[in-house]
Amino acid sequence: VGWMPDDHWPGLRSNPRGFSPSQADDLPHAFASTEWWYVHGHAVNERDEKGGQGLPSGGNGVVSIFACFFRTAVGVDEATGEVLRAYAVNWAVSDGRNEGYYQVSLVDEEASGVILGQIERGEFLLDPSLKNAFVESLKRGVPRPDLAFPTSIRETSSTRSDGTASLALNFGGNSFVRNADDSYTLCLTKPEDGKTVIVKLNFAAEKKAYLHGKNGIARIGRHGELMRYYFFPRTKVIGSINLRDNKFQFNGHGWYDHEFGGHSFTPRPLPPPPQKRTDARENQTLPDNKQLKIQKCRLDLRPAVPAAGGGDSLGRN
Repeated sequence: VGWMPDDHWPGLRSNPRGFSPSQADDLPHAFASTEWWYVHGHAVNERDEKGGQGLPSGGNGVVSIFACFFRTAVGVDEATGEVLRAYAVNWAVSDGRNEGYYQVSLVDEEASGVILGQIERGEFLLDPSLKNAFVESLKRGVPRPDLAFPTSIRETSSTRSDGTASLALNFGGNSFVRNADDSYTLCLTKPEDGKTVIVKLNFAAEKKAYLHGKNGIARIGRHGELMRYYFFPRTKVIGSINLRDNKFQFNGHGWYDHEFGGHSFTPRPLPPPPQKRTDARENQTLPDNKQLKIQKCRLDLRPAVPAAGGGDSLGRN
């Protein structure tokens, strides 16, 4: 886990832009210590099921949604050598029609224990008081606003009729699936039960996928992970959203990106040493080699008080 095999994308250098990701590209990658699938949709002035615009006073008629599925390596089983992974789903709907915002953040029940272990191993540089606060909160379980997944389902693929594997994420009842026509279906459920569907949208590419970063590789994160990164810059998004008994049809556009990779073990170049600060009383060299002499001066910030005979108490006119 954490290394980047050079032969993963044979066509990476020969076809850096405008390609169609294969099923192998979309599927989870065993070598990746960090991986995510991210979608975004945006629609304007969509009609609700009753045919009305449903735009209250002050509403802007814009509805946006994002959703992200995460899979992260968090350790190794000492007995079997199997990589242990954590899962998370973050999603939100911004409803300008009704001036509302709805967000959900779901993590594994064991997430608090994983973070506690990282803190104990010194993987985070924390102020002692802040560290104590984190530990106290995490010992109580998953801290709000995060919620634990309502079910134990953690699926990443399904088998197609031809026997090949296809992307089919299902994390706690929330799913992102690649269809036979190469479109994608996003299905998000109530965090309380993992069954009641709130969002169901189809993402169909209107442009081919592009590579992001240098030849499809970007360095991100606090550890400087090297990530393979491709995205569809434009997709057609159609479906429905049902929030707090406000159900409406969604017809807009969006994008989808997929990133996967891990920690880079290549030594990173050290930053240049900080330049020595020069005392302001010393001579300074300007770019044109002229000398600037900085003299000491005294600045009097006392308030000016009018004085008899004109001017003020400091002799200023």
